[in-house]
Amino acid sequence: MRCWAFATSIAPVREAVIMAAMQELRTPSNKRPAKHQSVPTGGRRFRRLGGAGRTQLSGVVLATLVLGASGGVALSHLSPSAVTEHLPISVESSDDMRAAGNNGPSSSVLVPAECQVRGSTVSAHGTYRGGFAPEVYRRYGDVVDLYLFTSPTNGYSGGHQEAVLSSEHSPPIYLGTWTVVAPVDSSLGHPARCVVAAQPTHDFEGAGNAY
Repeated sequence: MRCWAFATSIAPVREAVIMAAMQELRTPSNKRPAKHQSVPTGGRRFRRLGGAGRTQLSGVVLATLVLGASGGVALSHLSPSAVTEHLPISVESSDDMRAAGNNGPSSSVLVPAECQVRGSTVSAHGTYRGGFAPEVYRRYGDVVDLYLFTSPTNGYSGGHQEAVLSSEHSPPIYLGTWTVVAPVDSSLGHPARCVVAAQPTHDFEGAGNAY
């Protein structure tokens, strides 16, 4: 009986909160009530934040109304969406490839479009120069590798590499578009730039002798 009485007593408050939220979405921000203006709720008063302190229901929702089975009203707080950071991206040079022991075909076939870090994940996508990669890339089993570097630090002129390559999703180089995704180990510093490269997965496989 007490639970029923509680649900009944707060019903006007619940309805007023819902109506206030709906009105918030429909009303232009320059015409909304001033900060801490009270809204009548059938004998009770519910304070709604306005102005700079108002929760933006039309943007990222930080608090949502939750109506329980008992009819009660509660505020459920949600953390803001992870921030997406867009970083400059380049293609690994032939000199850097050779210095790293990569003797496969040039990475210049890759045309990166964007690299972004969101939470603990880095991703990049792009296309191929000319729309597709020559057959030699397939013969090397080339895939797209993504590297994520911090700003230069003492002893590391190129910065620390933070992409976890062992867990990277590296697509094979072929045609169309490519997207590569990798976890990020940000313990070495803040990421500053991305680099993609054509990475062979096996030795060159030439065509068999037809004679």
